[in-house]
Amino acid sequence: MNNYKDSLIYFDKALKMNPKNDNNYINKALALNGLGKYNQAISYLIKP
Repeated sequence: MNNYKDSLIYFDKALKMNPKNDNNYINKALALNGLGKYNQAISYLIKP
């Protein structure tokens, strides 16, 4: 579980540095999914 939390911290930083990188959104969604936060994960996969 700590790996997912560490991943979230990493991808939050990565998104701040480069919000145009779609892979960062996908990876953050995967980490959220691993923590059972399904609705939040989906929100990162849906583009406005």
